[in-house]
Amino acid sequence: MATADQTTQAGSSPAAADRIAADQHDAYAEKPHLFAVGAFAGAFVFAKVLNALFGSDDDD
Repeated sequence: MATADQTTQAGSSPAAADRIAADQHDAYAEKPHLFAVGAFAGAFVFAKVLNALFGSDDDD
């Protein structure tokens, strides 16, 4: 007798795969703008850290 884990690993029909994909939660699909803002904020902080560590010493 096969368990539920074995049947999903063995393969499924396209309809079953579509149902499984529809049931899964995708945070990016709901709010992609938050991921974009997070990426820009992270890049800004990373640039500030790099500038503090390796920035030029010119005071012109």
